[in-house]
Formats: sequence, C-alpha cells, structure tokens
Amino acid sequence: MILESKKKSLIKNVIINNIQNLSDGILDLDGGLNIYKSEIHVENLEINNSRAEDAINIILSNFLIKGLRINNTTSDGIDFDFSKGSIFNSEFKNIGGDGVDTSGSEINLKNIRIENAKDKSVSIGENSIIKIDNLFSINSDIGIVSKDGSSVSLKNSTFKKSKKYSAMTFFKKTFYNAPILNVKNTNFDNKIFRQLGTTLVNNNIKIPEENIDVEKLYK
Repeated sequence: MILESKKKSLIKNVIINNIQNLSDGILDLDGGLNIYKSEIHVENLEINNSRAEDAINIILSNFLIKGLRINNTTSDGIDFDFSKGSIFNSEFKNIGGDGVDTSGSEINLKNIRIENAKDKSVSIGENSIIKIDNLFSINSDIGIVSKDGSSVSLKNSTFKKSKKYSAMTFFKKTFYNAPILNVKNTNFDNKIFRQLGTTLVNNNIKIPEENIDVEKLYK
C-alpha cells in the first residue's frame, strides 16, 4: 500500500503472485495493491492470481503505467477512482470482473490487450474522461461501456468474441448527465447499443437509440 506519499513512488520490474485485499480491523481495502493520494510510476509489473476485489486500486492519485500484466483475477484487474494519468503497452488475461474500471478519472489508454474478461473489458463511469487508442478486446462479456456522465474517445481498436455487446452507452445512476462514446476506425464483432438519451457515434454516424433494462446487465 502507498498512502499519501510526499514523493513519487516507483514500481519497476516486479512480479507479485497470489495477492489479496487487506482487511485488518477498521482497515478494509478493495485492492491487492492500493495507491491512495500519491504519485506513482509503474514499469514492468506483473500480478498473477489476485483474490482481491481489484488487483490494483488507484484512488485520488496521479500515475504513469507502462508494461503492466495482470493474469487470473477473481474480480477486476485495475480500478481507477478520481485519478489522472496514462497506461500504455499493458495486458490483462483471465479477469473475473472488469479488465479496466474507472470512476471520476481522466485517463489515456494506449496499446492495451484484454482477454477473457468475465464482465467488461473496459468499464467507464461517473464523469470519467477517457481516451483510448489501440485496444484489443477478445472474449469478454461486454467490450466497452461508457456510462453515467462519462466522455470516451475510442479509436484504432478491435473487439472479438464479445458475448453480449461490443460497445454500450447507458445510465446506471440516473442523476448523472448523459454518457458519450465517440468511435473511429474500430472493428466491432457484436451488437452496439445506445440507450435513450445517451450518445454513441461510430465513424460520425449516430447509432440508433434503444430501450434496455440496465438492471438485468448486473444480475
């Protein structure tokens, strides 16, 4: 755990196996690796067999991540909460929840591969602002979601073997503004869904609006 560090922290050339969340009295953390109110630089980190809610949880922090590999998790790969930074050249395999999950964050993702995500490859929510270039998603339940006031730019990406949807925009929490997903030069293998009142544009063409029971997606 890195907690309110006054200096930039560096994790480089590290392998972590069989990680789990910390629960000790009143201290109950979601992540196997937790970063809180700190600046972190990660280069060549591998995490295998995470049993935590999130293999990595980054909260209220600035970050730069290169060469992250997360393999075999019971839940999410990496969760960003109210954080800002970039993640490059990284890979997520056999993820029990979402590969990448964001809330209230501003993030650039480039050259990301996500394979076998049981839920969503990338889940973007709660007013996040995300730019994605060259995402490869294969065999996820849902490829990418923009929800709850988030604004997402996605380009030069590929989605294969998405079980339910390749891409979606919807409201999970109705008190947020409409989410946006703007897509360019991307290959989708399955349905693209735009809920009423949201914005989903693929190569400058608006996807038709539809109705859906969002609660069923989370059952």
